Amino acid sequence: FRARLPRGAGYWPALWAFGNLGRAVYQNSNTGLWPWSYDECDADLVLPPTDPPQRISACMDFDLEKDGLHAFQGRGATELDVLEGAVTNSGLDSYAVGSLQLSPGIPPYFRPPMFGFPTAEGPGSWYAGLKLGEKGKLNNGWYGPPYGSECLTGCPDALSGGLTELSDLDTRYWTFRMEWTLGPDGGLTWKYDDTLVWSMPASSFGEYSVCSHKPGEKDNCWRTPPRKMPQEPMSLVMNTAIGTWNGGVSAVDGQHWPADFYVDYVRVWQSEVNIGCDPPDYPTAAYIDKHSFLYGEPVAPLGKDTCPEIYPPSAYANAEFIKGRALERRAAAAAAKAKAAEAAKSKEADDAASGAGPAAFLKTSTHASATEPAYTAGSLVAVGAAGATVVIAAAFAIIKATQGRRTWRNLPHEAESMAGEYQLAQ
Repeated sequence: FRARLPRGAGYWPALWAFGNLGRAVYQNSNTGLWPWSYDECDADLVLPPTDPPQRISACMDFDLEKDGLHAFQGRGATELDVLEGAVTNSGLDSYAVGSLQLSPGIPPYFRPPMFGFPTAEGPGSWYAGLKLGEKGKLNNGWYGPPYGSECLTGCPDALSGGLTELSDLDTRYWTFRMEWTLGPDGGLTWKYDDTLVWSMPASSFGEYSVCSHKPGEKDNCWRTPPRKMPQEPMSLVMNTAIGTWNGGVSAVDGQHWPADFYVDYVRVWQSEVNIGCDPPDYPTAAYIDKHSFLYGEPVAPLGKDTCPEIYPPSAYANAEFIKGRALERRAAAAAAKAKAAEAAKSKEADDAASGAGPAAFLKTSTHASATEPAYTAGSLVAVGAAGATVVIAAAFAIIKATQGRRTWRNLPHEAESMAGEYQLAQ
């Protein structure tokens, strides 16, 4: 982007990219999606108590034709800010920052205190691998919502760096550039007027974990599994917010209006042409159509109406990989289910043979007399194999057949207890 920022407290100009699964300022469309960049189904993931869970998770088995999403693919509305700026009333001592919003966040142990800077190691050490340019500074005024605070849309980490003490953001054009490279050797780099501000490599998105230990207590561990370098299809946004976030109540006193936000040009370079809102490996259109009530009034014209969609062979190849991965996960789940059923069946047979389990319990509880029929385990073993609820039903049937005589009076409760244990074992 080549731009000149508006002067005055209260203006918050921004040049940024936003994931297509969300819609800026429409909170319902963003909750549980912004700014997730996570494609794992990991039971170790721990979220802050107020953080909405990922809406489209890698644990979910979707149907592409029905749901418009690939099965077992974690998705999100990612955010990359090429520029967020603030110019004072005088134009002096102003700043510009580039940032990444990222969910899920790392354990609070690593987060620096507000207005403090990261430590070299240990508590407050923040993300690994961050690099600053000669004049670049980390933004110590915001690392994301404090732990435990209310964040209805999401509780991400905010990583940002920029330039401060600037006096000409509103009087001349600056070039604000972000380099976004995918893959394990990729990363994010921000350059203003072709000078490095800050950068982070793909390795910064890796696993972060910490454990605490107290005598006599179980270790308490918090682990954030690896996140992904943002890969979602994203749209470019140019806007300025207005409010008290920058300048307090004087920001909306009307003394600095109007102001102008000039954008000379927007240019995008790609290693391979990949243009469109609905790529085969990250589909969005059908999902948005099916959940249109979350997104507000339709946009017109659509991006594809003015800019034809072009997707590279790599996008189609990645889509096939994602589909193949889903088939493998379904097969693994089916095999695990079959194995568990076989184990339960084997245990049931062992219990019956050893005098334990529901069927054996019913067998030991039966007797015969001149007026009461004998109920043998032979007719109940198959029932026990079919499920605990059937065993209970059989027990009640026996009670009814014997007209509730004292011999059977306690059987419902005993059989129900045994069946409960059987169900858990299954």
